Amino acid sequence: MAEEAKVESQETEQPVAVEAETAGDSAETEKKPSKSFEERLAELRKPEPVPQPDQDKVNEKLSKLNAQIEKCEKRLTEIKAALEKANSLRDGSKSESKAIVEQLKAIRAKIKAASSEREAAFQQLRELTSNRQAQQKNLQDLRRSLKYDDVAQVEARVKELEAQIETGQCTNLAHEKRVMQEIKSLNATKTMILQYQSQRSQVVDDADAKAALEQRKAEATARLDQAKKEAESLEKALDALRGKQQDKGPNVGELWKEQKELYSQIKEHRAEIRKVCSSSPLSSFHHHYHHHSSSAPAS
Repeated sequence: MAEEAKVESQETEQPVAVEAETAGDSAETEKKPSKSFEERLAELRKPEPVPQPDQDKVNEKLSKLNAQIEKCEKRLTEIKAALEKANSLRDGSKSESKAIVEQLKAIRAKIKAASSEREAAFQQLRELTSNRQAQQKNLQDLRRSLKYDDVAQVEARVKELEAQIETGQCTNLAHEKRVMQEIKSLNATKTMILQYQSQRSQVVDDADAKAALEQRKAEATARLDQAKKEAESLEKALDALRGKQQDKGPNVGELWKEQKELYSQIKEHRAEIRKVCSSSPLSSFHHHYHHHSSSAPAS
């Protein structure tokens, strides 16, 4: 009996669960109402066509852009001819300029050599003058210390003193010692006199060396001045030649700059043409058709 009661209880509970589920589905149906027939029909319709630009206006704009490109290309042709002319002028005068430059190199080498020789002569003259001044000072100092000018005068005085001793003119022993000391000092003076005479003769002999150096310096200066004049003349000729090239030829830097700007303008015009063409009726149709077909959801 208990088992029969349990079965009856389960059979009684099942319909309640089914009723609960049915109630839940009906609640969800109330939350998401179905679309109307008109709404579903509208979703199936093709998208509205995009307004197309006037083809005449498109053609007019394309004509203007092409005309601007042709104008730029014409100017580019003129620039190319001008640059070729400038290159021709440069090549034509290149050999002449090269010849002047080579002459200038040779002249500048002469200037350098003459300048070096003059500087060497000047340095030797300065050393000679410095040495002579030092010798003259030594001679003056040595001459002040000497009582006699030459050895003969010293020897004559020595003989006088020796005679005093020999003839007994010395009054006492002390006097005789003083005379003998003077003789000794005079004999030592002879060496200093000989040294003084030798140094004085050497100073006199330097005059010829000085004259030769002065002559050498003057000749080097004359060559230097002449070379500088020649270099100045060549530099003027080279400047004149370069100025002549600039007068005849165009400004190459400005032409390159203008050429670059024209290429940029052509690039911008062509980009604008592509933009205009993409908005023309035929291109627009393909564009929108492709856009909508590619963005449509897969069924």
